Amino acid sequence: MTSDPCPVCDGQSLVDYGTIYHPQPTCVAGVAIDLTGIDFHLSCCKRCGFQFKSPIIPEEKLLACYAQADDDHWGMAVDPVQRNFDRLAGAVREHAPGKRILDIGCFNGAFLEYLGDDWKRYGVEPCEGAQRVAEQRGVQVLADTLDAIPADEKFDVITAFDVIEHIVNPGPFFKRLRSHLSPRGVFVASSGDTDAMSWRVQKARYWYCSYLPEHVSFYCRRTLDFVARQNGMQSVLHQHMSHKRTSVATRMKQAFNGYSYAVLMRTGWLGLPMVRRKFSKRAGTEWAAATDHFIHVMRCE
Repeated sequence: MTSDPCPVCDGQSLVDYGTIYHPQPTCVAGVAIDLTGIDFHLSCCKRCGFQFKSPIIPEEKLLACYAQADDDHWGMAVDPVQRNFDRLAGAVREHAPGKRILDIGCFNGAFLEYLGDDWKRYGVEPCEGAQRVAEQRGVQVLADTLDAIPADEKFDVITAFDVIEHIVNPGPFFKRLRSHLSPRGVFVASSGDTDAMSWRVQKARYWYCSYLPEHVSFYCRRTLDFVARQNGMQSVLHQHMSHKRTSVATRMKQAFNGYSYAVLMRTGWLGLPMVRRKFSKRAGTEWAAATDHFIHVMRCE
């Protein structure tokens, strides 16, 4: 486990939440990545509540995988109802001071297309195939990464949906993002929420950090409020939601499996060698139906 400080607040007091077990073979965005011999742990900062994977996967390794990702890896035909586009668009429309918007990690432009033609729509996206589809949908893709956007470009809204969990160095990222917001501009994000009960009972085994090796940074409201203050912004909205809408039956099934796994883990696998061999070095259960995500809005002061 790393002895480096918290990547958000530089706090030195960290808690080790245990080993992260990734599926084998290990892939990022459907592209194989060699993480052989690396012992990953989930660390939590006592000061700001930020949780992160340590050691850090080099950003260039992750970007190389995103660039090679298949055009349809995240699904070209996105179901806007299932993916909560109505809730995300509602947060954008309610808080935006204008209609010039930048979507970081816009992928194929599905959300910006949903938002409507009355917006000036820009995107950041490393996948070349997805860039082409986004541009066909009326999105002007400015760059592969936020760092490549000219410093004088300003936006009324910057969005990052299912993106900030991928950011290896969140401190510089949020500072850069803030510099591209116009006066009273807003940042709207969605990501996994470490305050969720489902996350808290499984911690390092939780699907959001174990099933997806590219997920390296994890937030709760306390962390996001700290980030806002750190960058001269104010948190104005924090809502809980699921990653995507699912049936009641799916939610109940995954909840039963998830809590059952947590009980096994916390009771030492019931002291049964057979159970320990089967579960002790593997990720927790799939729990994507849990209410374990948030929508968070920060406004420039």
